[in-house]
Amino acid sequence: MDLEKYPRVLIVTVNPLSTTSNNGKTYDSFFKGYPKERIAQLYFHREIPTSDVCENYYKISDEDIIKQFLSRSENLGRKVYRADKEERLIPEKINNKMKKSAIVRFIRSLFWLSLDFEKNGVKNWLDKFDPEIIFFCGGNANYLYNNVLMLSKKYNAKIVYYITDDYVLPYFSLNIFDLINRHWTQSVFKKMCKNSSLILTIGDKMSDVYKERYGLVSKKIMNLVQIKEKIILNNELKNNDLQFVYVGGLHSNRWKVLSFIGKSLERIEKKGFKGTLKVYSQHQPNEKILREINNKEYSRYCGSLDSEGVKKVLEESDVLVHVESFDRSSKKITCLSVSTKISEYMASANCILAVGPEDVASIEYLLETESGFVMNSMENEDLDNKIINIFQNPDKRVKYMENALLIAKKNHDIEVRRKEFQQDILNLKNLK
Repeated sequence: MDLEKYPRVLIVTVNPLSTTSNNGKTYDSFFKGYPKERIAQLYFHREIPTSDVCENYYKISDEDIIKQFLSRSENLGRKVYRADKEERLIPEKINNKMKKSAIVRFIRSLFWLSLDFEKNGVKNWLDKFDPEIIFFCGGNANYLYNNVLMLSKKYNAKIVYYITDDYVLPYFSLNIFDLINRHWTQSVFKKMCKNSSLILTIGDKMSDVYKERYGLVSKKIMNLVQIKEKIILNNELKNNDLQFVYVGGLHSNRWKVLSFIGKSLERIEKKGFKGTLKVYSQHQPNEKILREINNKEYSRYCGSLDSEGVKKVLEESDVLVHVESFDRSSKKITCLSVSTKISEYMASANCILAVGPEDVASIEYLLETESGFVMNSMENEDLDNKIINIFQNPDKRVKYMENALLIAKKNHDIEVRRKEFQQDILNLKNLK
């Protein structure tokens, strides 16, 4: 392999590359097969990376910023390895409560403005790697953007800017700190777009909306997955005692919709249709959410899964559940985003049930591609009838499963789409 033709890519993101967690898994799918010697990741979270796609990681977390502030240390952050253990100064329960406060998020952003890539440790690490391309996904971490632009200028590195969630479209709020944070993010977002050589989005809806509103030209790229050939036969499908499974985050009030599904399964059993919902999520929910999800034998939180566990559960389930919350505050984040789980669900060639508002991108995607049973209502009778429809219509289940597999091959095939992505990276190396 001619390593010199591959530009040195510095991945700058909030979360590390991962085999299990949302965005980290998406970045992992993009860079599989890229020479490890030509990749490094700088990230800003206490989490430890689990991906072997990269072997050169540098971490700066809240704890590192606090230590620097208290001790006035000349060093900032450290190199990390997959065998390391996560460090935590702030207990997880307290941290989760603090994240819900707009004023706390704003103060934290101000605190992070002290971030300085000229500090010992991180400066030496960056100088040694000397990036040619910076792959950046910053989300609403507005305090990172100007630092990334400075890195680009210092190392004469081109920027590939990836946008996965919307934090910039205007929306009404009575919370002044929410509005300040969003205005700040919008400002640095526009500057980042102006200085990027390639802009990527999570899907067609985001690309279309941003082109119309901001004049941005972008390419879509979603989570990439291994596609398996699978023939689906009607006589292989059970018509009762179905196992429904949800794998994903419980944030953005998704847990409320899962609780709603569990209650529906309890009601329809009286009509002769038996089903159970198993919920898997990386982080254990608090007591209140657990009480809502755990509904007798009809729905239950079953813990977290590693990458192999996810594959096994997806293969063995009868119906894969995706949910999006109907409340306005949750929709403002998820409106333009296609969940990383959608591609995995499609590639599994199993039946999909999606419950959520029709104007959220993940739900739109499944509707437009006819890839699953989709419910846009929170009315008990509507959901009961939709789930009963799954039990009674194996032909429709097969049709949706086949459609989903075709879409997975078209839009999410890791063998095809990562080659396109990595070729774009190679093309940037020679771009003047």
